[in-house]
Amino acid sequence: TVLAEYGKDNGLRLDFCIEGIHCHACVWLIEKVPELISGIESLRVNVGAGTVSILRNEGGSFAKAATLLDELGYRVHLYQEDHQHALQAVQLRSSLMRIGVSAAAAANIMIFSISIYAGLDGGLKQVFDWISAALMVPVIGYSAAPFFRSAFASLRMRTLSIDLPIALALVLGVSMSLFNLIHRAGDLYFDSLAMFVFLILSVRHLFMSAYQKLDIQKSLSAAILPMEARRVMTGSTEQVPVSDLVAEDTIRVETGAIIPVDGAILSLGYIDVQLLTGESVPVKKGPGDEVLAGMRNMGEPIEIRVQKIAADTRLGQLIHTVNNNEAPHLVNVADRVAHYLLWISLSLALGLLGYYGYIGQIHYGFQSALALIVLACPCALSLATPLAYSISINRAAKQGICIQSPTALDLLCRVEQIFFDKTGTLTKGEMSVTEIRSELDDRDWLYNLLYSLELKSAHPLASAIRRYALEQGVRHDLGLDEYSEEIGVGVSGVLNSKRYELKASGQAQDGILSSLGLFEDGVMIAEVLIADTVLPEAIQVTQQLKSDYRLGILSGDQGSCVAAVASELGIDDARGGLSPEDKVVAIAAETGVLMIGDGANDTQALMAADVSIAVQGSFESSLKAADVYLLSKQFLNVKTVLDLAAHTQRVVQLNFVAALGYNSLGIVLVLLGYIHPLIAALVMPLSSLTVILHSYLRLRD
Repeated sequence: TVLAEYGKDNGLRLDFCIEGIHCHACVWLIEKVPELISGIESLRVNVGAGTVSILRNEGGSFAKAATLLDELGYRVHLYQEDHQHALQAVQLRSSLMRIGVSAAAAANIMIFSISIYAGLDGGLKQVFDWISAALMVPVIGYSAAPFFRSAFASLRMRTLSIDLPIALALVLGVSMSLFNLIHRAGDLYFDSLAMFVFLILSVRHLFMSAYQKLDIQKSLSAAILPMEARRVMTGSTEQVPVSDLVAEDTIRVETGAIIPVDGAILSLGYIDVQLLTGESVPVKKGPGDEVLAGMRNMGEPIEIRVQKIAADTRLGQLIHTVNNNEAPHLVNVADRVAHYLLWISLSLALGLLGYYGYIGQIHYGFQSALALIVLACPCALSLATPLAYSISINRAAKQGICIQSPTALDLLCRVEQIFFDKTGTLTKGEMSVTEIRSELDDRDWLYNLLYSLELKSAHPLASAIRRYALEQGVRHDLGLDEYSEEIGVGVSGVLNSKRYELKASGQAQDGILSSLGLFEDGVMIAEVLIADTVLPEAIQVTQQLKSDYRLGILSGDQGSCVAAVASELGIDDARGGLSPEDKVVAIAAETGVLMIGDGANDTQALMAADVSIAVQGSFESSLKAADVYLLSKQFLNVKTVLDLAAHTQRVVQLNFVAALGYNSLGIVLVLLGYIHPLIAALVMPLSSLTVILHSYLRLRD
């Protein structure tokens, strides 16, 4: 079935390619659909990718949502990458054709209008006027069609779209011009309206082109995976783009290189699977075993038979889930203000018509109302705000920083308290066993027991113990019964009717050292000492953050170890020996909390915080727990993310003030009689262009 093949989240989410989106007004309308259909929880549009993700409740119908979208003028198709790119190309081509038609019509109408403005009169003027009217037909019937479709859709949904005043201005302007043309009295506005359509279409095209270039999924893929691979040919190899590979091709992956595809390994290899599973110890893979894109070859060069590439890989499917969350606060504020402006401008336009009609100057009243509707359209306000967030998220993706949604940038600007996990966050996490203290004579059995207890754990301490056991030549799983892991506490299992636990020993230790006890039926039979060191960049980052935020450490490790790390970093608030529940309680007691930790072992704390950053752990688990994931594992990127969020907010706020100021000033000037419709038609698109360029230039790489 369709849901079995394409559905996600147990069939509750389905992704579609969508046609007909030409600006943020369309996005706003589409995301209002759940208000009209029961059972649909949300529709999230990715403008750059040209997709919509529909999330339903149990019993909700994707078909009903798709049908309503089609009735509103937005056709949907099941998401397929090739189909998506083809649709985007068709829509951009269609947009250029609409611009071309309006440009040709506007240029010719302006030629005729210039002679009329210069004083042409009589029969020739009438001919020129009628030619201008004829040239407006393709402008209204073809070029401006998206505005009418969007306006009609908004009326169907009993709301206002930013395209409504555009459509209204065109209808009123053309109607009044035709009335004056037939009665040979009054002004004609064909030149203003044609130029207006051309300019606004051009700005919208620039907006959509900019969005489509901000392919966040592609930027994330490029930050993780190589773009080229060495394909094995008969007797030779050739370097080719990964996109040129097909199933059953064979590629060669050198030592230390990232695997770019999902496939089957054809020889013995040691594979770093940390990105996909969080496991830091390389895994041995034999001929026929599966390897996935994003894994790294740590052994001798290997050959892989290709099975899946790009979006079809497991990593590609995970990346596709990024950036489908709700709009940030400032975008919602901009939308609300834009709709207030729409009501105000339409109300004032009606007031102008009524006032000037009452004093016998209906012609002047119509001219002022038309200028007001055009000039007060809040396109600049609605377009620039979401674009700024998308530019920033794409910029971060190129640096190996996965920001799940624009909301995360908003929340990062409200942070007051930052809590860090210790192990693998502030420290290297590449811990090593320094000593095992025990009176047991059978060391091989002891190492096997430790290896078996930590075999399934993703914690960095477990990785260090497994690595140590392997270095001792031990790699035998004893097959424990009743195995369990309690995050933040330890692991346990039953062997030969005895319960073995590996957890904090309770022994005091000084320095950056963890002490784990191996307990047999509650009696400690061995002590494992594990050392770790503070990241040099952690010292730099915490020093930079001190002046702006309250800093603290929440860790499950022993208090003495946590205190030693805190002392080295100059952090006063250091809490050790905490369970996951204790961390949640500590976070709940603060406001504006940013939690920075491990996406595998700090899941509860990351989810409890107002906003969170995962610096390690598997990509999949981190996406579920954290708002931001540092793919590059560079701790310096914590400061980069916070700075980017603050910079984005400043740009958005400046856009907001500029757009609001423009609209307010325009309304005042129209009311005072200083703005002609032709001037309004020129200025309104240019204001949108200004804030879009401001966002792009201030936030680009």
